[in-house]
Amino acid sequence: IPFKLLSGLRFTETAHAKDVIAFLKILENPYEVISWMRILKMLENVGDVKAERIANEITSTEDPIGRFLSLNVKSDNIDMLKNVIYNSLGKGPSEQIRNFYEGFYQSILEYHYQDFRDREEDIERLIEMASFYNSTEEFLTELIISEAREAELDTNEDEGGKVTLTTVHQAKGLEWKIVFVIGVNPGDFPHFLALKDGSLDEEERLFYVAITRAKDMLYITHSVFSRSDYFRTGKIERDFVEDIPPYLVEYWRVR
Repeated sequence: IPFKLLSGLRFTETAHAKDVIAFLKILENPYEVISWMRILKMLENVGDVKAERIANEITSTEDPIGRFLSLNVKSDNIDMLKNVIYNSLGKGPSEQIRNFYEGFYQSILEYHYQDFRDREEDIERLIEMASFYNSTEEFLTELIISEAREAELDTNEDEGGKVTLTTVHQAKGLEWKIVFVIGVNPGDFPHFLALKDGSLDEEERLFYVAITRAKDMLYITHSVFSRSDYFRTGKIERDFVEDIPPYLVEYWRVR
């Protein structure tokens, strides 16, 4: 089916995605100076100049990660980063991202970004994406290929007769005759983090935005199984589909 992406900043161009990818890159290729510099600048009392000096120093050795783990640098959170790197060695990309986020990056995200909850959801979805890959190299390669495909689509001027793919956020203020809202499952939409925290107001607003984009026909897809089940904790559920009055809905079961 021909399609076009309605997108603003591509996912891997966002600051938090770049941070996560930099962490994966130093695990996969510890000689990559630029990625080391990006990670090192997250340390307290480490600026651009110091980060560049440390990155050049450790990548000039035969074992950059071992050299970093033995560094004696005055920074309150360097031990957290050392532990995260050490505990991520030899792990799959999904576990590596989760280690990085929960063991080091979460507090940085909350401090620097007012919209940290949205960015946190992005990282959880990145963890889910990475779970389908056996190696960090494979996952990073797929990210590069996907971004290249999206960039190619962005430069294609012939958009007639194509299905529009968009996030709910990017669809605000727009309308189409026919709209499909996909993946309306507890844990996916509403997101499991909102379910866990009991903060469903924003998810409900987003659902309202999604279903009001349709002028004539609205389809809502709901699967029996949700991939987010792997990452949810507890049994708290909220099903937006069940909130719709039955007389407004025609149910189809598709196998």
